[in-house]
Amino acid sequence: MRMKNKVAVVVGGTMGIGEAIVRRYAEEGANVVFTGRSKDKAEFVVDSCKNLPGSVSYAYADLGDLESIEAAVNSAVERFGQLDILCNVAMSSDRLFGLGATVDTPIEAWQTYFNEGVLGAVVVPVTTAILHMIKAGGGSVVNVGSNAAIRGIVGVAPYTAGRGAQTSLTRHWAVEFHKQKIRFNNLVLSFTDTGTPLIKAIKNHPELNEIYSGMQLLGMGEPLDAAHAAVWLGSDESRWVTGAVIPVDGGASCYVNMLDLQDPDVQAMHLELS
Repeated sequence: MRMKNKVAVVVGGTMGIGEAIVRRYAEEGANVVFTGRSKDKAEFVVDSCKNLPGSVSYAYADLGDLESIEAAVNSAVERFGQLDILCNVAMSSDRLFGLGATVDTPIEAWQTYFNEGVLGAVVVPVTTAILHMIKAGGGSVVNVGSNAAIRGIVGVAPYTAGRGAQTSLTRHWAVEFHKQKIRFNNLVLSFTDTGTPLIKAIKNHPELNEIYSGMQLLGMGEPLDAAHAAVWLGSDESRWVTGAVIPVDGGASCYVNMLDLQDPDVQAMHLELS
């Protein structure tokens, strides 16, 4: 098993990508503590992981309550005596619904999102975890974000700014804590079938589903696609990898969705114009 005797904290593990990471970590032998707001969803995750090699337990935390995030990370050390892996998945994206264009977004909305989506989702878990990792002689931090951090998208600006902060801090911390042997890496994802109401609505609409799937060379991803990458980055297999920003996005970040220049009809149009 790739994570036997490791202790991991997953911030945001009650559903979707976070849940898949919790399960994959436990399958690989890690003892996992995951956070979230929904106790009902958390109980389901814990029950469904009972027979896996690693243990899975839940610690309540809300990104808007920074003390609860700190307490959740510390609880893993109190229970298992160490912390080897921190995986930040939660994004506080539910705060973004209803926001409009940049000029129509009130300052209060920016402040709320930065408090939760940057401080709660990234800064506080990292600053809490690294103190334990320094004592342990090293560790791995996996930040799960979005390719909105590396390319322009149509959408709400606070989200893009928050994901960009996560990516920049990943590189910064990789440099700052390399002597303490703490690795920091960032997975940047694209549209993934997480089962949220938005994704369900897109999949149930044939035209929208074709558009969104067509934005990625390999179509829409599954939570396990991100989870497999998070296992590699959390394990010792990636011991020589730090400061990396890795697209796990079905090719979206390398693809410009344009006309197929090899299509006979497109070539015929070009000939008409020449």
